[in-house]
Amino acid sequence: MSPAFFKAMGKGGGPDWLLHSPLLYEFDLNHWRLWFDKFGLSMPADARSLRLSDSHALRRMALDGHGAALFFSSLIADDLNCGRSVQPFPASIHVGYDYYLNYSSAVDLPRKAKVFRRFVARECTT
Repeated sequence: MSPAFFKAMGKGGGPDWLLHSPLLYEFDLNHWRLWFDKFGLSMPADARSLRLSDSHALRRMALDGHGAALFFSSLIADDLNCGRSVQPFPASIHVGYDYYLNYSSAVDLPRKAKVFRRFVARECTT
């Protein structure tokens, strides 16, 4: 969320404050349910929410203070590090989206494929 949205929450606001706030998401509203479960909260059936099917639009809505958004942490690390965005509650969820790099160990990969494999391995460790 944006620092302004966080400030509007007030000093005593906890995760339950978000139950009555706009919940922004890209893939599945159930991800918010999973997030609230981490805090022992149940998301109401009539929660205010908005699905944006574009990561850039979702990020912009959150940065502009229109609500709280769920993001892959790697996509917003720069925003968090420089203060454009805040993560006031230290909870993350795994929504089942994983990436795999598959290749046959029986075949010697071409040089370009080996370079790409090293790049992917480095990115996954950061």
